[in-house]
Amino acid sequence: MVGGATAHTVGGVTTARESAAPAAVVDREADRPVRIATPSLRAVVRIAAIVVAILLISSGSDNNNGDGSTAASGNTTSNGGGSPTQATKPIETTVNRLLELSSVVGHPVYWAGARPGKKYELTITADQNIFIRYLDPGVPIGSKDVSSLTVGTYPVQDAVAALRHEADKPGARTASAPGGGFVLTSADAPQSVYLAYPDSNYEIEVYDPNPKTAFSLAESGAVVPIS
Repeated sequence: MVGGATAHTVGGVTTARESAAPAAVVDREADRPVRIATPSLRAVVRIAAIVVAILLISSGSDNNNGDGSTAASGNTTSNGGGSPTQATKPIETTVNRLLELSSVVGHPVYWAGARPGKKYELTITADQNIFIRYLDPGVPIGSKDVSSLTVGTYPVQDAVAALRHEADKPGARTASAPGGGFVLTSADAPQSVYLAYPDSNYEIEVYDPNPKTAFSLAESGAVVPIS
């Protein structure tokens, strides 16, 4: 892990933030990008769909993509209400298998597109957050020692309203994205840029160690649903 986690309050919710790069792993309190709001639509993502997604994305090799894939190491955890939710440790996957992910989980999952020369790390947390991380070929899956582009998709009720609620706070910077998207970042964590679209209950986070890259990706419309 690069740097240590520090407490940070966003929208009244105290979370942990890495002082450097977050690694998209199951330990969400210490090793994930910070989300603006807590999830309020956990029931929307069906547990069965998550299990199927894990099996789909991690099973076998893909002859149409040279990246290959590795088996998932899943664990069942409680979401706080007693219902078990399947989570994955980070797994390597391929473009072709990512293209199947949205249809399996039943909602949009966002990414920054296919990037030749990168390998793709997928994590689904117990809170039903989905992370896609772009790694250089020599970086091990699950590594906490590197900073790299990560796109997170989070279930958040009325995501645009959740972001706008934060927009009046000191240090906030906003912009528009194609398709009516609302973009938000803050001076204290410019590497994390948040994006939401009208009538959507999903918030997107774009993390990059270069704040300009993160903001440009979110504002330009380069971060899109996998399809």
